[in-house]
Amino acid sequence: MKEAILQAGDALIQLLDYQDDTVRKRIQKGLSLYRQGYVYNLKELQHYAGVVVHDEREWMVLLNLQDLSKSECDCGDSDFCPHRLAGFFYAYAASGRVGDLLEKWKQQSASLQMASSLAAFRPKKEMSINRTDHSYSLNEWQDLLEDRYGRFTQAKLVRSTSIYAELYEQYFLSLTKEAPSLSPYRELFMIHAGLLTFMKMCDVMSTQKLSKQTFNAFVRTPLSQLIYEIEQNVYKAAQTSMPFSADTLLYETMKQIRMVLFYTSALPYERIDLYRTLWTHLFKRPKWIKEEKQYLENVHGFQLERDVVFAHLLVLEKQDEKAVAFLKQADLSIFPYVFKWAKDHIYYKDEQRANIWLLYIKERMAPYIRTLPSYQGSRAFVSMLLSLFESYSELCRDKAVYTDALRSLLPYSFVEYSQYLYEQKQFQSWLELQAAFRYDILEYDRSILKDIEAKNPKWLLPIYHQSIQQSIEKKTRSSYEEAVQHLKELQRLYKNLQNEQVFTSYLQQLTQSTKRLRAFQEALKKGGFAHD
Repeated sequence: MKEAILQAGDALIQLLDYQDDTVRKRIQKGLSLYRQGYVYNLKELQHYAGVVVHDEREWMVLLNLQDLSKSECDCGDSDFCPHRLAGFFYAYAASGRVGDLLEKWKQQSASLQMASSLAAFRPKKEMSINRTDHSYSLNEWQDLLEDRYGRFTQAKLVRSTSIYAELYEQYFLSLTKEAPSLSPYRELFMIHAGLLTFMKMCDVMSTQKLSKQTFNAFVRTPLSQLIYEIEQNVYKAAQTSMPFSADTLLYETMKQIRMVLFYTSALPYERIDLYRTLWTHLFKRPKWIKEEKQYLENVHGFQLERDVVFAHLLVLEKQDEKAVAFLKQADLSIFPYVFKWAKDHIYYKDEQRANIWLLYIKERMAPYIRTLPSYQGSRAFVSMLLSLFESYSELCRDKAVYTDALRSLLPYSFVEYSQYLYEQKQFQSWLELQAAFRYDILEYDRSILKDIEAKNPKWLLPIYHQSIQQSIEKKTRSSYEEAVQHLKELQRLYKNLQNEQVFTSYLQQLTQSTKRLRAFQEALKKGGFAHD
């Protein structure tokens, strides 16, 4: 704990800007509360320290020593309030001198200020290369981004399908040279650059009529690369201790992603996914969530987007049951967007919250699949569903969850269910499934049939009988030849079972019932099953 608190002291120096007047006032008040004895009841648990701070009333403070920016206080202040500072000074005093920490803070701040002053004397040419290093204003960033976009478009044909790759490779990636050097400002700058590039792609799409093939050929890859870069910058920013001076930028970024969400009708999944990523990692402060929910309640239009992100804010508040109740009133088109919450809860091994979403998915999956226009689309969607159920069954250590889903999603889950039954060596159930869906036994590898024969050859008899009948019904010369091949295997099985008389009776009935099918009769003769 001593080492964790000392390391947290170094992190605090990085987290708070000592030159910021607001921060200095908070430090002074926190120091005063600590020195006057208004902090008490220190409790230490792994990477956390809890204290009570008396400031007109008692406030409970929980310090996260691994990430001080995630520390909490009952006062509700989203910033690092004086109560958190007072609590930290009290905890730090047990391992080090608070005065030494403050002195180190001042010296570091003075060094940064001197470095900043020296940078002002650099030649203007060098400054222009990275002109945003000392600009943390969103207005200035946006002016720069638009200026660079104007230069980019001067030599481009925006109606060309190559514009999407050029927007990513020549416009967006070039902006890394313009980004500030310090984190998290660098990441926030690139997030804004990415969001603007995304909107520019949407603008171009609105002027072009793109077929699915053209979209996949020219848009899909650069769009995916752009979204990946935005997400990576979000993750890096989230892992950085946010100084108070970044709060305004964060708040303005919150408004920017809102603009992207309601910017166009194109790319709904991508717009919603970007919104959820930013809110999950950067904005989930209680007062911001409350403000955003109030804003969404007054949005008209964009019903799908509004419903999904409103539910996401409820999930961030850990109100999953309320989110499900809200979505049950929504259109079925919202169904594919719920997978993310279930997957996230499974990933973080939160079985209880994951179960809330799995129950909702089980209730809605059949009606949604019926709305899909093609069998191939249904197959792809069911494959994704089954992956989710399989992951959850492993989490809750209950195979029945997965097997129930396999049965419920037939016929689209036929391939996965067949594979599962075979791997579990449930050969009789496997054969029953093939028979129920009239699957041709010849489609399978001979090793599979040998495994089943070794277990119980009788299980193969019905499937061969059925395959023979199916081949005859096709009424082609090749299908008749297949039927004869099945007959040979069936004869061998009955012989091994010492029940050749049953096969003889079956062959006689088959020959009699197909006597008008001359081509099949010829195939029987050729196979040695009939004579003149």
